[in-house]
Amino acid sequence: MSKDLEKINKAFAAKEQMLAIVSHDIKNPLSAIQLEAQMLLRAAERSEKSLLSEEVKIQANRILKTTDRLKILISDLLDKNKSENNLSNISKSHICCIKLIHDVLDATRPLITEKEISLKLSLPKSVVISMDRNKMFQVFSNLLSNAIKFTPSNGTIHLSMEENDYEFIFSIDDSGPGLNEQESQRVFEKYWCSNSEQGTGLGLFICKTIIEAHNGHIFIDKRSDLSGARFRFTMPKTMNSGVVPYFISRNDQRKKIYVIDDDDDLREVISWALSKEGYAVYSYESPQMALENLAKDFNMPQLIVVDYRMDEMQGSEFLLRKNKIPNAMNCPVLMISASPKDVEEEVPKELYQEVITKPIDLEGLVSTIRKYLGN
Repeated sequence: MSKDLEKINKAFAAKEQMLAIVSHDIKNPLSAIQLEAQMLLRAAERSEKSLLSEEVKIQANRILKTTDRLKILISDLLDKNKSENNLSNISKSHICCIKLIHDVLDATRPLITEKEISLKLSLPKSVVISMDRNKMFQVFSNLLSNAIKFTPSNGTIHLSMEENDYEFIFSIDDSGPGLNEQESQRVFEKYWCSNSEQGTGLGLFICKTIIEAHNGHIFIDKRSDLSGARFRFTMPKTMNSGVVPYFISRNDQRKKIYVIDDDDDLREVISWALSKEGYAVYSYESPQMALENLAKDFNMPQLIVVDYRMDEMQGSEFLLRKNKIPNAMNCPVLMISASPKDVEEEVPKELYQEVITKPIDLEGLVSTIRKYLGN
C-alpha cells in the first residue's frame, strides 16, 4: 500500500509542477494578447462609423472576454506544491541567442508600448550558444516581463550582453524602485514575493533553475547609481579546451574549486554536485590548462580535486608542477583514484591531503571538502 501511495504522490507532484509552469508562462503571452485586443478596440472606436469598425469592435471584445476567462482558469489551476525536476531536464542545441531575444521582445512589445517604456539594446548581431531554446525563452521572457512590471511609465529598460574567455554575461536593467538587501537575498526563492507584489513567486525561481541546469549562474548586481534593479546571468561557452566554469560570475564570493579529470562524465557529475553544494567550480578536462590558469592566477582556487590517472598527465606530475607555482603551492589537493594504495606508494604524501576512492561517495566527498574549506 505504501508503494502505491508513493506512486500516487509522485504523480500528483508531477501534475502540480506542470500546472505551475504552464500557468505562469501562459500569463505573459496572454497579457500581450489582451493589450493587443484593447489597442485594436481603441483604434476601431476612433475610426469613423463603418461596418468594418463595428466588426473589429465585436471581435476585439470577444478576444478580451476570452482572455478574462483564461486568466480565471489559470488562477484556478495554479497550485503551490511543485518540484523543479522537470525544469532541470534540458535539451540543448546551437541557437542564435540574439534572435531568441528579439523573439521575446516581439512577444512583449505591447506591454512595453502600453507603458511607453524606452527600450535600449546593447547586443551583438549574432551569438550562437548551446542551450534549450524553449526553456531559455522562458528565462528571457520572465526577466523582461519582471522588468516591465516594475518599470514606471516612461521608464527605461536596458538589455545588454558582454563576454569573457569563459562565459557570456547577460544583463537586464530597469529604472524601477530596485531591491533592498533582504529582497535581494530572497528574490530567487520558490514562491517568495515582496509585500508589495502580487504573483506566484515562481518567475525568478524558474529562471534560476533553468540557468543552473545550463551550468550558468543568475544574480543581482548592485548598481553604482543606486536606482532600479539589475539582473544578470551567465552562460558558459562551449570550449574545445575542456574548461567549463560552473556558476561563476565576476562578483562571486564563494570558495573556488578546480575539478580536473579527463573522464567527461565523472568530471561533469562531480562539478555539478559541488556547484549545487554552493561552491564555485572550474571544471578542467586538461590538466595542462589548469596549470596555465594557476600560473596566471586565474580565479585561484581554495581546493583542487584531481584524478590520479589521466592520459595527458598523471596526477603525480600535475602535483609536482603545481607546487612550482608560488601562489598555488599551498592549495590543498584531493586525489581521485580507484587504487588508493597506488597513490600512497607513488606520490609523496606532502603533495596532497587525501585520496577519494572510486566509485565516489558524494556525501563523503562533500564532507572531506568541508573539512578543508568549511561549510
